[in-house]
Amino acid sequence: MKLIRLNKSYNYVIEELTMAEEIFLRDFSPVNIRMKISYLTNQINEMYYLSVSHPIPTNIGIVTIGCSVSDLALWIIDQKNALARYKKRCDRNMKILRQCLKRYTLEEQKEIKRYLATEGRYGDIELMKRVKKDLFQLSEYERLKRHKAFKQQALIEKYKHAEKIKRALTLSRESVYETV
Repeated sequence: MKLIRLNKSYNYVIEELTMAEEIFLRDFSPVNIRMKISYLTNQINEMYYLSVSHPIPTNIGIVTIGCSVSDLALWIIDQKNALARYKKRCDRNMKILRQCLKRYTLEEQKEIKRYLATEGRYGDIELMKRVKKDLFQLSEYERLKRHKAFKQQALIEKYKHAEKIKRALTLSRESVYETV
């Protein structure tokens, strides 16, 4: 195979980074968020009734099925923790949305809220492209800020652990020298 050198250069144009429509409507629509939270809450409340055994018809006959209370309790706790994480993430997204909406006029804000309330059926497409671009930039900035804080915290924990080990080693060395 023979490679030929070219004197031309190629420029790659990266499209502007924007948020996908599905993510925009799923993560930033108060209507969708409210519906999902109510669904998850109802699901958790219905889990409590699974501890009671209930009859189910099978080919053999009627069989009673129940769930152990300990397994059910762990499952409910996991679901409640997942719901709490979802609410925290949604609060963070709503904060970002409010920051983004401050940049627009009242008419544009109403248009954006209408677009989110109707799940993307009605609204100005160009305005929504701008909003998605701004939301992407804000959410990316917030994500990078959280990531930086997490890395900083991990570094602090690493230094604390190293200091703890150094102290333990010096104490063990001192005790060895004292016994000799």
